[in-house]
Amino acid sequence: MVIWESEKPAMLPVLSAALAFAPLTLAGAMVPDDPLAPSDKGMVQCYQPDTSGHTCQSIAAYRRNRDGTFANTATVMPDPTQPLTLETVTTVVVRNGEVCGTLSRDAVLGGKLWFFGRPVPEDHAVPLLDQISGTYTGIFDREICTTYIPTPGGFIAKGRMVGNPHPFPAQRMIWIRADAGYRVAPAGSPANQG
Repeated sequence: MVIWESEKPAMLPVLSAALAFAPLTLAGAMVPDDPLAPSDKGMVQCYQPDTSGHTCQSIAAYRRNRDGTFANTATVMPDPTQPLTLETVTTVVVRNGEVCGTLSRDAVLGGKLWFFGRPVPEDHAVPLLDQISGTYTGIFDREICTTYIPTPGGFIAKGRMVGNPHPFPAQRMIWIRADAGYRVAPAGSPANQG
């Protein structure tokens, strides 16, 4: 699932659960009925991938819970021009072939910050997390659902906020092995920076 900033999309993967229903068809493409099935094999989602540099704008990992929901660990760049990443954990469900969930202020405030791949000390992280949470106020506690449409070489992730007629901009997404050496960083970043 993808989380977004209130004004401009900040491709934060978030939000997925139980058994999916029959597959959906959008524009002739078959939408998977269990869009998170690759996570059962240790795969993670890479949004806006740069395969030559092994970078992603965000990465989403999913762990299936006993109740059919998923724990979604999302790593995103709050500001795509800075080497700062935010890691949050939320609960998502799979419903009608979509991955759905909500983001709360507490999830952001309880997130982990990393700078060039190193943890930000708590005394520095707390005010930064508070500042970052202010950029997401428009989506807090609003259900966001994402549909994954297969394309050659990956998927197009189409997100929407339930009750809002305007969809979020579509993003390219690929499944990668968790140990494939990808990281969240601006495209073209040197490998030693994160």
